Amino acid sequence: FTIDESILETGITMMAAIAAEFLQEK
Repeated sequence: FTIDESILETGITMMAAIAAEFLQEK
């Protein structure tokens, strides 16, 4: 099966945002 590039990009962006939030809390 194939992964849509836009979905992959959105997932990376979301992960980056979550990581930034997590790092700010520490």
